[in-house]
Amino acid sequence: MYIVSKRIEISAAHKLALPYDSSCRRLHGHNWVIEVEISCEALTICGMVIDFTWLKEVMERVIKDTLDHKCLNDVEELGGMNPTAENLAKWIATEVQNYIFGDCPEKDNEIPSSLRVTKVIVQESAGNKACYIP
Repeated sequence: MYIVSKRIEISAAHKLALPYDSSCRRLHGHNWVIEVEISCEALTICGMVIDFTWLKEVMERVIKDTLDHKCLNDVEELGGMNPTAENLAKWIATEVQNYIFGDCPEKDNEIPSSLRVTKVIVQESAGNKACYIP
């Protein structure tokens, strides 16, 4: 199994729907660090899991264009979810996987069928991370 990962940073605000008293119920922002890990059983003929430049473009289109400098509670694509780091990690994993195998214009013809998003880590602050493993 081969594994590569790429990280990007975004800034976004959110407030959480919580059944207990918490400062997170108020609108606040983070400089989020998001890492997407992709694995594959075999390399492409170029000797890669996925081209890092293309993976960056995918992540910018799926994550940055959708979430950066937004209030996450207002982002339609999130479908009204409670924008916790955990929920965001799962949403990102699903969206990146769908984009890679969808009709994205940058896709070259050589995407191995075993290629998978295997982990997404969403860090909302220096000491707080959430991980989703599909």
